[in-house]
Formats: sequence, C-alpha cells, structure tokens
Amino acid sequence: MAGDFQWICFGFPLGSAFVSRSISGLRAWIFQRITAIYLAVFVPIALGYLLFYPVTSYQPWVELLSSPWVNTSLLLFVFAILLHGWIGIRDVVIDYVQAFSARMLLLVLVGLGLVACGVWAARILFNVKGVV
Repeated sequence: MAGDFQWICFGFPLGSAFVSRSISGLRAWIFQRITAIYLAVFVPIALGYLLFYPVTSYQPWVELLSSPWVNTSLLLFVFAILLHGWIGIRDVVIDYVQAFSARMLLLVLVGLGLVACGVWAARILFNVKGVV
C-alpha cells in the first residue's frame, strides 16, 4: 500500500507511527506535566530573585550566569520550555492537520526551529565567561 512505508532518519522511523498519538500518548502527557511543574517552579523563583536583586548592567549578568547552579537551571529551563512547546504543537498538528505530508512538513519545520532555538540558547549560556 502507498501509505505503509517508513522513512528512516537518524535511526528513528518517520512514518505514520512516528506522528500518531498512539506511539507515545501517555509518555508525552507525563513529559508535558513534568516540564510544566519545572516551569511553574522556576519562573517565580527567577522573577523573585530578579525583583529583589535587580541586575542592571552587563557585569552583574555575567557574574550571575557564570554560577554553575544558575547556568544549569537556565539550561534545564530552556530544555523544558522547548520540550513543552514541542509536545503541545505536536498534539495540535496531529489533531488538526489531516494530510500526512502537510503534517510531516509542519512537524519537521517546527522541530528544526525548536532545535535551532535550543542550540542558540545553549551557545549563549556556554559562552558566558567562567562557565567552561
């Protein structure tokens, strides 16, 4: 049949099973909740810190971001927000885009965009003096 083929990309199948909800619905739901909890805890703590200890120039930002705890928690924040966004967008695309080729194209473009944002954020965080 024409729709039964599987593409392989970096060892992962890119076919109807890859973009269907049945392959990882519960796992995606759990990841969505875990990332939501991390985001809900991180954002008030970060905003509270910045409210009570305002960072107004470049050097205090470098000092703040050169702390391994701050840098690691920010990197986890970026990862959590990208994963949270991917799962949400993936579910919306699977629910509302019926054509398989359009669904695949949208998911690939969104995935590449999110990976690019993650790499960009990681480069910024790792280029802070004193981190590496």
